[in-house]
Amino acid sequence: MFAYRDANAMGPHSATPALVGRTRTGGTVVITLHVLEHGGVVDPQGWRDRVRVEVSGTRVRLDWASGAAAEFDLATFVPWDGHPGLTGPRGEAR
Repeated sequence: MFAYRDANAMGPHSATPALVGRTRTGGTVVITLHVLEHGGVVDPQGWRDRVRVEVSGTRVRLDWASGAAAEFDLATFVPWDGHPGLTGPRGEAR
């Protein structure tokens, strides 16, 4: 876990989970869904039901229940370039 202070709009403290481990020879892709909620109840199964994920090698495709989709290649993915695969559509929260 990486902890930050005064680093974002969510408040004075935030944390970023980090997954560390050993893998077999070759690549491993770990997909996680993070939901930030302010004061409400989060339904984890409801969120899992809203997205379908396909992984093929380093390519990842997300298909949201709303019909929106994002596809990207982790081998060339740069998070700060404005890539559309970075987050799900806001409409999924409804």
